[in-house]
Amino acid sequence: MGSRGHAMKRLAFATALSVGAASSALAAELPPPVAQPPPIAPAYIPPPVVPPYSWNGFYAGGNLGAGWSGVGTFSDTAGSTFSSTTNTTFVGGGQVGLNYEFFSGVVIGAEVMFDWAPNTQNTLTISNPVPAPLGSAATATINSRWLTTVTGKLGYAWDRLLVYGKAGGAWVGANTPSLTTP
Repeated sequence: MGSRGHAMKRLAFATALSVGAASSALAAELPPPVAQPPPIAPAYIPPPVVPPYSWNGFYAGGNLGAGWSGVGTFSDTAGSTFSSTTNTTFVGGGQVGLNYEFFSGVVIGAEVMFDWAPNTQNTLTISNPVPAPLGSAATATINSRWLTTVTGKLGYAWDRLLVYGKAGGAWVGANTPSLTTP
């Protein structure tokens, strides 16, 4: 192997060295691996602001309860004695109303209520009615079937507390009383 063979080896070695050096140089030009950034904390979110409570608006509801009647026994100055049966019964119905709040707490409103009652009979007995003869008596029977009220209200509210007064009228649906005398 002469100088020519030796020169070829050198050329092959130089070429291999050049290619290796070029790939090393290329590897040096690649960007370094990127580390994942730490998670970002969410921005501060203030708690929601709760709006002040408002009594404005329409409402509807139902009610259940009991009703009773009876005046007991009492006498007047003319000598008549009044007595009645005491009667307790179921009452149920509903109401609708409207409130309006102004001046930061003053509340005005109106309400209508209707209640039903089963067939209730109230008997009132009058002994010695004037001008009837002494010892006579009269009996009246009344059958109440429903009760309606219409009221207005005026009050003052502190957030969810409402203090109010109420006034209005009431009507009772009853049959015409039957009156019996001896």
